[in-house]
Amino acid sequence: MKKKISIFQIILLIFFGVTGLFGFIAFTNYSPSGNTETENLGQMQIWGTLDEDIFNEGLSFLKNLDEGYSKVSYVQKSEESFNQEFLEAVAEGNIPDLILVSNSTIFNNINKIYKIPTSSISESVFFGTFLESFSPFFEEDGSLAIPFLADPIVMYYNKDLFFSAGIPIPPQEWKDFLEMAPKINKIDENKNIIKSIVAFGDGDNVENLKEILATLFFQSGNPIIKKENGIYKSTLYENSSFQTPYDALDFFSSFSNPNAPQYSWNTAMPNSKDFFIGGSLGVYFGYASEISDIRLKNPNLNFDVTEIPRTSSDLRNNVMLKTFAFAIPKSAKNIENSSILAFRIANKDILEKIEEKTQLPPVRKEMVANLKGDKYLDIFYKEAIYGSSFMDPDEEKTDKIFSDLVNNYISGRFSAKESFSSASRSIDLLLLGK
Repeated sequence: MKKKISIFQIILLIFFGVTGLFGFIAFTNYSPSGNTETENLGQMQIWGTLDEDIFNEGLSFLKNLDEGYSKVSYVQKSEESFNQEFLEAVAEGNIPDLILVSNSTIFNNINKIYKIPTSSISESVFFGTFLESFSPFFEEDGSLAIPFLADPIVMYYNKDLFFSAGIPIPPQEWKDFLEMAPKINKIDENKNIIKSIVAFGDGDNVENLKEILATLFFQSGNPIIKKENGIYKSTLYENSSFQTPYDALDFFSSFSNPNAPQYSWNTAMPNSKDFFIGGSLGVYFGYASEISDIRLKNPNLNFDVTEIPRTSSDLRNNVMLKTFAFAIPKSAKNIENSSILAFRIANKDILEKIEEKTQLPPVRKEMVANLKGDKYLDIFYKEAIYGSSFMDPDEEKTDKIFSDLVNNYISGRFSAKESFSSASRSIDLLLLGK
């Protein structure tokens, strides 16, 4: 059957070339229907770690709008094996047309990714369209990936523990924890913690430790990793305009000091998420996507969700987000079609369907500009706007580096300066592929 293409698309191709068409599809509210039917892209496959039921919701919607996408399929991969499977696919020549990468998986695949040139997506268009938290995906000469999904760290809190202590509002600033801790904590004569306001102060049993510290470091003005002269490097310990966030580490670690009035946590405590779900922890810092799991594991837990505290009311807030985006493999069989598909899925109508399914904020600025009037989504929207991420060279190994950063300091093995220096060197080695 003869492929269909509208007169309008032909005009665009004449004026702007293929790259202009990509930009048009990506950054308008274009919805294929009627006289704007897309050419049939043929068999195309997307790999990602997002749940296939969630992703296929948006994909089915797209297929119903335009039969040109009818042969697009999605394959769910495990987070643990994704990098290895993709490497093997490249070696075997059995490569997908798109991969859904995150800020913690893109670095290991960066040399296998096609960089979309600025002639197709300029810096002004990228940042005029997508959240600032996707800045690690954009470089001077083009975009490594097209943003798709954001998952911010939020503050879950046990309403019963706060209300029982006579505290009607959860912490708005980090210093509030210092004042509230003695009112909520329950500690026996042997220093055993029965109830705690927050799981701060240990490097091993605090869920999302890296994300919590990253949030504190971001708020201190440190981006953790930057790219300079084409080289990625750690900013945790350097002489530059970025602060070495000693104060943040001091604050976090102080809650494990048995002699401090805010003493709330120690190495003998269980996993912080489990302690929260069990009803004995006042505050848990977790991803927005964790809300369903918390409800499922304890339907009777009387909890609520709010924004991450800030350093002070007169400073810009910030929070760690996990970011997902579509990258095009260098050896994809048709770069143009892969680009069209990536841009199309990142369009408003598809993102709305994904949001409905995931209850996570969209990545386009015009979509998060207007709050939904939803108790939780409005919080997720706000955090998506001011959140940040960093190019994580190896999620598992950097988890260990951040854990060591805390443990080296609270044990007295290293000073704060030495702890940051060690962590920074370890991250730099990962960034160098060592």
